[in-house]
Amino acid sequence: MNSINQNAEPKEQNEESYIENWEPEAWVYFIWLPVGDHVYLKVGKSVNPSSRLEQLLAGMPEEPCQAHHLACLMEEQAILFERIFHELLAPYRTRGEWFSHANVKHLYAVLYEKLEELLTLFYTFGYKPYFETVPLKGEHPMLHQNGFLDYIISRAGSDME
Repeated sequence: MNSINQNAEPKEQNEESYIENWEPEAWVYFIWLPVGDHVYLKVGKSVNPSSRLEQLLAGMPEEPCQAHHLACLMEEQAILFERIFHELLAPYRTRGEWFSHANVKHLYAVLYEKLEELLTLFYTFGYKPYFETVPLKGEHPMLHQNGFLDYIISRAGSDME
């Protein structure tokens, strides 16, 4: 999967004019979970995404392969961003906060485009965005070039695309 460009800042200002050392009050998290012949995406919000992941693991049939965390200035922002992603991904909803599409690259591209837009918003308000990718222990989906799932391999034998 492609990485998000955190340096997609507007060209008019230089990087030194943005606030970099800010403490997030909440996060929007994205968890990628391959199960059988599907890859599922969970989108949620939390004040502590690591703790939330631990809670979620108990109810998951498999271990997720990757998570992303988008830091938010305040809890209200996390609520808004989560709602934006849920509305954007509504056509791919499988249940609750879970989404899937046979073409994983398509699902990721839809998510990626909105993430780029939201990360740019941080610069609009004078803040440098914070977005992290967290590799997890779950098995990794191997995709055909066209974006469809080919097979799943163990984490020990792969790196994330």
